[in-house]
Amino acid sequence: MSGNHKIAPRPYQLELLDAAIEENTIVVLGTGTGKTFVSVLLIRELQHEILGDFKTHKRTIFLVTTVPLVAQQAEVVRSNLGVIVGEFKGDHKIDSWSQSMWLSKFKEYHVLVMTAQIFVNILLAGFIPLNKINLVIFDECHHATKDHPYAQVMRFFDPSLSDQLPRVVGLTAALVQGKCRAFEVEKRITQLEKVLQCRAQTSRDLVTVHKYATRPDEHLIKYDSSQDNQDEFINVLTMPIQFLAEFSKGSKSTTYDYVKDMLVDCNHVLEEIGSSILFDFLEKCLNDLEMNKRGVCKGSVDEALINLCCTHLLKFQKLYLKQIKSGMYVTSKLKGLLQILEDFGIKNGESGNTGGSVPARDKLCGIIFVQQRSTALALAQVLRILSNKKRELQYIRCDYIVGHGPSQSHNGVIAKMADMTTAKQQEVLSRFRSHKINLLVSTSVVEEGLDVPQCNLVVRYSLPGDVCSYLQSRGRARATNSQYDMLVDDKDAHSFRGQLGDMQAVERLLERLCHGRHVPDVGDDESEDSLDDVKSVDEIIPPFLPHGEGTQIRATAASSIQSLYMYCQRLPSDDFYHPVPIFRISKQQTSFCQDSMYGEVMRGSIQYQCTITMPISCPLLDPILGHPMDSAKLAKHDAAVEAIRLLYDAKELNDSLLPISVDNIEGTNIDDMELQEEKKIVDAGTIRRKQRYQIQGAQLLSECQPIEKGINYLYMMKIHSDDDQSPHSGEEIRSYGIITSKVLPPVMLNENDVTLYSGNKKLKVTVHQLDELVKLDSTEWNLIMRFQHVLFDEILCVKGSHFEFKIEQSLKRYIVVPITIIAGFDPVVGLIDYNLMQNVVHNCVPVKWPCSPSEYVNSLVMVNHRNDTDPDRGFRRLYYVTKAHADKSPRSSFPDGQGITFQEFYHSKYNYNFTDLNQPLLEVRYASMRLEHLTPRYSQSSVEEDVAQKTQQLFPEICEVHPLPGEMYNRARLLPSYLYRLESILSAHELITGVKLSFYGSDTSFKSPSCSLVVQALTLQGAQDSFNLERLEILGDAFLKMITTVSLHAKLSATTPVSVLTCRRSEMFSNIRLYLLAKRKQIPSKMRSTVFKARNMWIPPGYKLKDGGVGTDNEQYNSQMLPDKRVADCVEALIGAYIAAGGVAAGIKFLEWLEFFEVKPAGGKANASLPLDPHQILLNGNALEECFRSSQSDSQSRQPENAEAEKKLFAGLDRFNRLWRFHDQYILLQALTHVSYSYNRITGSYQRLELLGDAILDYLITTHIYCAYPNYDEGKVTLLRSAIVSNTTLALLALVHDFHKAVKHNSPKLFAKIGQFCSASTEVVNQLKIWFGGNEDIVCYELDDDQGGEDEDIDMLDAPKVLADIVESLVGAVFMDSNMNLATVWSVFEPLFRPFIDKFSRKLPVSPVRRLLETDIGSTATFRKHKCADQDVECVVKIKGKGIVVSAMASNYKAAKKAAAKKVLSQLM
Repeated sequence: MSGNHKIAPRPYQLELLDAAIEENTIVVLGTGTGKTFVSVLLIRELQHEILGDFKTHKRTIFLVTTVPLVAQQAEVVRSNLGVIVGEFKGDHKIDSWSQSMWLSKFKEYHVLVMTAQIFVNILLAGFIPLNKINLVIFDECHHATKDHPYAQVMRFFDPSLSDQLPRVVGLTAALVQGKCRAFEVEKRITQLEKVLQCRAQTSRDLVTVHKYATRPDEHLIKYDSSQDNQDEFINVLTMPIQFLAEFSKGSKSTTYDYVKDMLVDCNHVLEEIGSSILFDFLEKCLNDLEMNKRGVCKGSVDEALINLCCTHLLKFQKLYLKQIKSGMYVTSKLKGLLQILEDFGIKNGESGNTGGSVPARDKLCGIIFVQQRSTALALAQVLRILSNKKRELQYIRCDYIVGHGPSQSHNGVIAKMADMTTAKQQEVLSRFRSHKINLLVSTSVVEEGLDVPQCNLVVRYSLPGDVCSYLQSRGRARATNSQYDMLVDDKDAHSFRGQLGDMQAVERLLERLCHGRHVPDVGDDESEDSLDDVKSVDEIIPPFLPHGEGTQIRATAASSIQSLYMYCQRLPSDDFYHPVPIFRISKQQTSFCQDSMYGEVMRGSIQYQCTITMPISCPLLDPILGHPMDSAKLAKHDAAVEAIRLLYDAKELNDSLLPISVDNIEGTNIDDMELQEEKKIVDAGTIRRKQRYQIQGAQLLSECQPIEKGINYLYMMKIHSDDDQSPHSGEEIRSYGIITSKVLPPVMLNENDVTLYSGNKKLKVTVHQLDELVKLDSTEWNLIMRFQHVLFDEILCVKGSHFEFKIEQSLKRYIVVPITIIAGFDPVVGLIDYNLMQNVVHNCVPVKWPCSPSEYVNSLVMVNHRNDTDPDRGFRRLYYVTKAHADKSPRSSFPDGQGITFQEFYHSKYNYNFTDLNQPLLEVRYASMRLEHLTPRYSQSSVEEDVAQKTQQLFPEICEVHPLPGEMYNRARLLPSYLYRLESILSAHELITGVKLSFYGSDTSFKSPSCSLVVQALTLQGAQDSFNLERLEILGDAFLKMITTVSLHAKLSATTPVSVLTCRRSEMFSNIRLYLLAKRKQIPSKMRSTVFKARNMWIPPGYKLKDGGVGTDNEQYNSQMLPDKRVADCVEALIGAYIAAGGVAAGIKFLEWLEFFEVKPAGGKANASLPLDPHQILLNGNALEECFRSSQSDSQSRQPENAEAEKKLFAGLDRFNRLWRFHDQYILLQALTHVSYSYNRITGSYQRLELLGDAILDYLITTHIYCAYPNYDEGKVTLLRSAIVSNTTLALLALVHDFHKAVKHNSPKLFAKIGQFCSASTEVVNQLKIWFGGNEDIVCYELDDDQGGEDEDIDMLDAPKVLADIVESLVGAVFMDSNMNLATVWSVFEPLFRPFIDKFSRKLPVSPVRRLLETDIGSTATFRKHKCADQDVECVVKIKGKGIVVSAMASNYKAAKKAAAKKVLSQLM
């Protein structure tokens, strides 16, 4: 259990909170142990009495002793509670306010924070009766003595009217004020209790309190003032002071006090600091004396006094200038301080540091306490001077702070120079909190109350005068490994040691006297260290035997407490709470004899009874009551045995009485034997395991062979481009078509146009069914078969040694034929071009020389005067004739500029002589042989296409005209790509049809996706197609996470541990399970994972692999290797396709077909009509509510004990009506309850709703991005979504809308963390509130694109995850309360997320870590993680070769890593 105390809620705070709820209490806790936290919790528990109109409700008063504390304590309450807080201090003529003015303030505010005197004035005037106050909190209540305003307030409390008086709570770290000896302590405590009508209480568990209390290393640092050698200087100032003391026996005047204060002030600086710093102040003192001299009468006593002072100050100046030649003279006391600072700097690595990184926890954060204001000013000034001169002190950044009121002692010129306004105080404190200064010289003003950082060095330059000063100044040394040093003169060391011993004795006595003061005898034997022998406990308390006598398994009294803690370790926890059982001991005195289960109890004996409260995440929500016992120790162990028995009965412990692990809880694992076996295989379900799958084509294509002499169907390909002109009516257009014996699905004709690319030109290919039914005779059949073979084998050269043309055995039994289309008819008229097929099959050349030159244009030619075979591909090159020049012939000049003719060039180059010197010149370009047209070729053209753009000059005599026209050749080159896509679309159609048919006879009204969308979902990124599954996968993944969470949330009972929900959810949509489900449905056989290469991996229609050719050479044609992870990705993409087309209902139907759900969801039909907005389609319908309504069970709600308890729990929740008017208030209560809040025994914590809300929010944001930004690739979608739903974004949203003020928790660490985050993000939050207020033109700088470098600043804020959890749990609560209506949830939360969506969509955020790694030196950066003692995490970044070493700290490693990376980037700029 050691090691958990730092994150657990502190039980002693809850103990004191309970006490304060029950009776008036003085909370006695040391600095750093959370007194303020207890007071905030108390206000929250009683807020139901103040949230409402002042006529029917009361108000809370928070009293403080100083003006600066008003703002500080008000901000603490305001930042953590949803109450309206007012601040009142002695300005704005508040003392003259009338009763009506005060009544208006009490109506306006729920909590009023003020200085005590203001409240005294209110009570004296009778403005507000005490029965309208529910609680009065006295901060630093030890001041309530004599006539202090605290004591005056309590004089209005009439004990006889206790039922009409407010609850009183005092907060203090030291019960006594002023000097006090040990024998006086109890009397002082009793007096304070009597004044405040309270009982002083600290926790019974002092061991635990001490773990959190301040315990720095204390040292007495001695110095020798006899070595100062300042006697001559001191005599110059003491002589007039002694004279004035004699003079005071006569009459005094204002001038007398003025002169005396100045001399005493100067002498104090001289003795404390040294003559050098006093010399620097003398000029100002003399000037001030001269000014005052002008206002007195000449020859008067006042003038003589001023002259006396001037004379001695001038004498001091001369003496100093005479004796001090160079350097600075300081006292031995100051030397002692400087040595402390130098030693601290050396120990922590700051002294003389030349740039190396010093961990943040080791950097100086210190306070030096002095007695006089003049000393504070002078000491701060000398330290600033020395830090600029001494290398060892260069790390010091110093300032001072003093009170802002009049000095209680003297008020000399130097002291007046040190005076501070409240604003100046706040400025200095702000700089100290932000570490812009690291050393603060202070009077007693920061000993108590004011909020300062945890210091690692506190020095008492002036010794503490009493135990209160000692305890409170020591309490400022709250950091880990801090030190508390006290400077003492050697001659006073012995006497001060005695005083220090007395103060420490008083401290111990205070602990003992307040310990269990309300029940003096309880807890004398509470410490586990003082337990009697374990055997004696077991002898008194019988064990719990779950299996009866004679078995070894048992829960003994000695072991049960440890077992309880072991069980609690299994319960849900977070960074701010570690669940522990809470033990409460009560004492009762019997008035009669009775027999207990352990023996007879005599009349008048004392009995102890223990009550155990388990964490709210435990099913045992009722308090567990033990039997009355003879001691508190026995009562605690007896109750623990009873708790073990109840846990066993609740099936929280197994048969061995051990906590049941998540894996062993019923319902955690899916009942799928194959899945459980697969999980045992290494790398199963990951990207690392690849398996081979056979590629399956569309079933239709293997059954559609045209029938000779039978009826066949003719389909025509129509190719469109953006620059095509409409053909004239009757004009003939040539294209290609396909003949099948089967009718193609209608969707092929209506919804699935195919996009192809010719170079950079975009083409759209559509399919049209021609009305004519085709009957083929034997001649036509043979011609068509021959043409198919020539087309793919000889013209397109899609021939491989591994396959052959046998249509009756092919898996693609359709035929490709040329078609002549006659334009201008509707429907389209087209005929099979048998003449063209005859020419191609029999190599009949349609054009021969001599003929008209224009007949060559658009022809396809080959050359015969040279070897023109492509060396890589083995076939003759083809050329496309673009122009025929009748005015040019072989006699024309060759365009090389050398004056030769074409005839001469061909003769010299190829030894060829033209026979016809009058033939025209043909201009040709290379006819590309590229067959891959699925993607554009924007980036860079292939060599082949570069060549195609170049023109060449040929003559008819050397050209062999190809029987296929050029335009038909170009269209033929599109065929492999088009047919490959057609096959994919038909395969997708069969999948869609299969899903539909599985619901035949039930609900088939859901809308299916188009075939093209399913093809996209089946296409991996590795296929390098114009589309891939990545965007759809993100959409499907978000839906799968959401639907799985919703189904489990509905299926499993409300008492099911969140860990079980999480594990079950992870297994349900794990990659390994999705891969298995896909494999069972043969989805991998339909996937496309490789780049389309017509000549290397595609089998043309009518062809088949040769018999016996199933070796590795053929695997590229009929199989593919797929990683398990990619198969799972494909499933998610298919889900995305279904929900993109048909919304939630379609997605659920697809999952049913996939057999994803173990139990089929309840009925529920899809909406027949869907909205037009794509995003609303994704949110549309009541499918979730209908499918999962039968087993909805969210709240484990129980009825409150009474109406008062219900008021407490629901106080302040009505504010959420502005967000959503909840029908079920209990679900709202659950959404705001942190696991640490033990008072809510009704609904449980928000963790279950947070899990649900996280999935819902992820889906809502993903679908919004998917629809709003269709051009975003998967990387941008992921970046934008991550930024919007990041922990910091959600936490900021919670602050903007004050959700954090309604969080119900009992975690001190969370209390502090929220406060820190509020302070760090104040400017961001304020500007966001302006945005939400309706002025969208005003956007905070963190949300302004023009502010360079600020994009990651939001994410750099160290946000407590609980705030993000609350937003997610509220999303889950609205979802459940709206009957699972996604559209409603989005309408509620979209306005809240709008500023973040707009910001991040304008400029996608990039993590500093990523930006660093993408720089030139990114590869040399190393990140190392270090765990700090205070649970923060430190990240150290080193850049090799650059000498850069940077560190940063945060509450988690991710935030620390970002901060460190940002520091490195700033150094590189």
